[in-house]
Amino acid sequence: MDAGEKSYILKKFQQEGLESYRSIVRFYEHNKTEIDELEFKDFFSVFIEYVDALYEIGAHHKFIKLADRVIELSVIHNISFFEGKDVFEYFIYKKANALINIGLLDQAEKVSLELLKIDSNKPRYKDLVMKVYYRRRTISRINMRMTGVVFIFISALVIPFDLLIFPAFDIDAPIVKLIQLGLFSLGLFYITAAEVSSFLYSRNRVNEHIKSFKKEDTVE
Repeated sequence: MDAGEKSYILKKFQQEGLESYRSIVRFYEHNKTEIDELEFKDFFSVFIEYVDALYEIGAHHKFIKLADRVIELSVIHNISFFEGKDVFEYFIYKKANALINIGLLDQAEKVSLELLKIDSNKPRYKDLVMKVYYRRRTISRINMRMTGVVFIFISALVIPFDLLIFPAFDIDAPIVKLIQLGLFSLGLFYITAAEVSSFLYSRNRVNEHIKSFKKEDTVE
């Protein structure tokens, strides 16, 4: 590919490819042969836009595979920062999120802990690891929430009796109202406990890892 063709493909990318994330993906995949022949700096510039766009459109499996390729190329060519991005941090962080989104929590935990070990004071790394553990609690959280919904539903079944049947027969049943309130309160408790317990579990796991990392640093 001569200089004119290289200039043309880059100009075409700027004009047509950057309209949206999907247009970036379409442009790259339709012009992959020509893009692969660009000088490395120009190729890498287009390639990381493409890989980033894959994440944004939800093509997580493909993104995960190519994010590793981006990191590999950055290491081979000794690139730490490119166009304002810390290449390793940017793509590793997104890779962890992609793994979470497709439910590969064991791999997501490994990747997110790698980031947390690099900087355990960074809030978004903590949040990332918490997200992994919070997702791990999904089944128990759903079970607790469903239990709460059942209690609230049962308490609602008493309403027709309280509004229609009891007044019609001039029945005063304070114990029924007390039971209704108790069931409703119990339902709210289970729903709230489901979220709070998952949050506390996730936060505690993150704090345990941070303590472990700091202890390792002290030993070293």
